[in-house]
Amino acid sequence: MVSSDMYSFFAVCDFLAILLAWGVVLFMVISFLGMFFGLSSEEKENFFKSCVLLAIYSFMFAILCHFHFFL
Repeated sequence: MVSSDMYSFFAVCDFLAILLAWGVVLFMVISFLGMFFGLSSEEKENFFKSCVLLAIYSFMFAILCHFHFFL
């Protein structure tokens, strides 16, 4: 049986992972609005790919914590 401390730990992990993922998405939107005009197109593409991967991994971690929390 899982203790209530573990439930609260996974709830905090779930919240932080979702917060991180939305923070990355917000950062990408801000970047597209003009933060990196000085970068070359290849650097912009690499930056965008890195942000997308980080957001995907953050959402996957949040989903994992969410389902583990409710099992």
